[in-house]
Amino acid sequence: VIIARLSSSKIFLVHLNAVNFLLASIALKPSTQTHHCATTVLVPHGLELGDIFKMSANTLAYPAMIGPSLLACDLSNMHSESNKVLQAGADYLHLDVMDGHFVPNLSWGPPVIKCLRQSLGKEVFLDVHLMVTDPEKWVDPMANAGASQFIFHIEATENPADLIASIKNKGMKVGIALKPKTPVSAVESLVENVDLVLVMTVEPGFGGQSFMADMMPKVAALRASHPALAIEVDGGLGPGTIDTAAAAGANWIVAGSSVFKSDAPGTVIKTLRESVEAIARSAQPSA
Repeated sequence: VIIARLSSSKIFLVHLNAVNFLLASIALKPSTQTHHCATTVLVPHGLELGDIFKMSANTLAYPAMIGPSLLACDLSNMHSESNKVLQAGADYLHLDVMDGHFVPNLSWGPPVIKCLRQSLGKEVFLDVHLMVTDPEKWVDPMANAGASQFIFHIEATENPADLIASIKNKGMKVGIALKPKTPVSAVESLVENVDLVLVMTVEPGFGGQSFMADMMPKVAALRASHPALAIEVDGGLGPGTIDTAAAAGANWIVAGSSVFKSDAPGTVIKTLRESVEAIARSAQPSA
C-alpha cells in the first residue's frame, strides 16, 4: 500500500491493515482503484507513520451502522420520531417502500420521503428500500425526493446492471436486496458495482416478524468473499438477535420495533452497535 502525505512528496510503504484506519477513521477514499495489491491513499499533513500503526490497532474491519426502520414508528409523528432516534445515536433512517404488488402491503412513496427530507435537512442519510415491481420507474422520483440510497430487489428486475447504472447516474448510492429464498449467487456478479447488499431476515412486506437465523449463512458467505462490503440485515433485529447477525458479519443493522417501542432507544442502539463493533474489531487482522 502506498500512502502519500498531502502537501508533501513523502511516501510510505505500509502494511495493508493500516488502511482500515485511514478509510474508516479519517473518511478518506483511495485516490486510485486497487491494482496488483497496491492502493494509494492520501494522508492529511501532520499525520505520522507511527500514529497510523498506533491508531489502527483500535480500528474496525468495517463500521457499525444502525438504522431504525420508520415502519415501526408512530407514523402520525414521523418527523419527531426520526429526530428522537437520530439524537439517540442512529446513523441513518431506513424507509420501506411497498407497492401492494411485489409485497402484499402498502406503505409510502416519494411525497412522504420528500417531506421527510425537507424537514430533517440534507445531512440525514435516508436508506430507501423499495419492495416494488418495476423499480426502474422509481429511480427519478426517489432521487428527486431526496433518497440517499436506493435499494432494489434482485427478484424485481430483469436488467440489474442497467438499473444500477441509472441509480448511480442520479447521484444515489445503490443497494441490492435478497428475499429469504433467494441465494447469494443471484447477486454475486453485481456486488462489486453496488454500495450495499441487504439480506432480508424476514419475508418482506410486514414489520414485527421474527428474525430468521437461517439467513446468516448468506451473510457469512458475503463477508468471507467481500471483507469490506456493507452488509445490511433487516427483520427481527434487536438486543436478543444482534449477536447472531453480528457474528455472521452483518454491519448495517435495520431495527424497527426494538428501537421505536423501547423506552430507552439510545440503549438499544448502543447495544446493537457494540455487538457489531466487537466482531468487527476481532476481524481486524493484526499488523
